[in-house]
Amino acid sequence: MAEEYVPQIIDEPIRLGSIPVGKNAEVRGSIKEWRGKLKLDLRLFARSPESDGFYPTRKGVNVSISDMDAVAMMIKAAKTELAKLPFTEVPAKK
Repeated sequence: MAEEYVPQIIDEPIRLGSIPVGKNAEVRGSIKEWRGKLKLDLRLFARSPESDGFYPTRKGVNVSISDMDAVAMMIKAAKTELAKLPFTEVPAKK
């Protein structure tokens, strides 16, 4: 049986930002389309040994846009729990 045609929603992923993870990697957030549905994609990118660029790895998560509020609630809960710890602020990354 042929797969049903799903019209494209966005032409290119919408990049939301990145967080460095050491010298050779970063976590990138973006909105992507997958099988006709928009997804929030949080993915580890590694530095390419052949160039200055980064390439996506298989490590990451793809969350339905309808679940973004739940993700935001988890982040808010994490901040609340961190505030209960004995230090006054989250230690800065060096």
